[in-house]
Amino acid sequence: MHAAYPTAIQTLLRGQGLAREQLEDLAHASLTGQLPTAATAAWLTALTLKGATAAELTGLATAIRQLAVKVPLAGEGPLLDTGGTGGSGLDTLNTSTMASLVCAAAGVRVARQVWPARRGRSGAAEVLTHLGVRLSLPAAHTQALAAHHRWVALPAAIHHPALASLGPLRRALGFSTVLDHVAPLCHPAGARHHLVGVSDPAMGPLMLQALKALGSRRAMVVCGQTGLDELALSCPTHYWELWEDGSTHRGLLTPEDLGLTRVPFLHTRGGGVAHNAQRMIALLKGDETGPAALHVALNAGAALYVAGAAGDLELGIARAQAVLASGAAFQALEAWRAASHQPPPAPPPAPDEEAPADAAAPDDP
Repeated sequence: MHAAYPTAIQTLLRGQGLAREQLEDLAHASLTGQLPTAATAAWLTALTLKGATAAELTGLATAIRQLAVKVPLAGEGPLLDTGGTGGSGLDTLNTSTMASLVCAAAGVRVARQVWPARRGRSGAAEVLTHLGVRLSLPAAHTQALAAHHRWVALPAAIHHPALASLGPLRRALGFSTVLDHVAPLCHPAGARHHLVGVSDPAMGPLMLQALKALGSRRAMVVCGQTGLDELALSCPTHYWELWEDGSTHRGLLTPEDLGLTRVPFLHTRGGGVAHNAQRMIALLKGDETGPAALHVALNAGAALYVAGAAGDLELGIARAQAVLASGAAFQALEAWRAASHQPPPAPPPAPDEEAPADAAAPDDP
């Protein structure tokens, strides 16, 4: 038995929290096969029943990050990720994926973590696969393509193999655990700008504290009042925000605060994989307008704001609406779909000889 386990499990069973380093060691042992499956099931259950702290979320995310297949993405400007924890049990459209494509079409670099469905019928992985996106690219291939695309897909199956190894256990447990909450915290390309949705408002401030501890520069965590892990058009949305100066802020936004009309969730509801894929194409092309398009623009506008591409939420929403109407977001998706089936771009050839020592220096930018 790994040395971290006996003390940790007793602490959790007493209803007490673990230090960040304790949970990091415990999670690392489980993710690397040093703990028996039963022991991993025990601490996951105990931690879920107790409720994770921000320090525990940070420790767990740190362990997963250390074992991730990393993909450094060079480029100018912030690197953004959008995503939610899932768990609402609602059939939603793949809003975070569409919002990320809108941001890329607006000029923001996006590295979108792609996870399979958790409780809904249509996760990003299932819908993108249905649309012909190849989600089996090696990290080096993705890194090479990223030099030519502002939107990059990072499938969990490729970049989090250690976490994937716990898949059978998680399915056997039959309930959501803390592993579901930390997924947005484990970015393999080191994105530091985040729009994260949670279905439980109690997780909002904890997720924001963890994002700050993990080095994020700008972040917004959101939760629709009905449990939607997105900004909502149908109800008020709780938000928790991290600014670049390290300060944190929280509040409640209504659609009316942003000059939008409230609509029932029914009008923005998704469905199965084929249904969501069809809707995604129509929305990204600008062919579908109305409440669903506004819902995507609302979330994309918040992401643009977090990435520094819009001065406030209202400006972000307006810019997102213009991008959706232009069809540029669909072009971003189609470009990545086509590239995912091509060989990786060849690296530039090395120069035959070094430049002369007295060669003129390039002009300063």
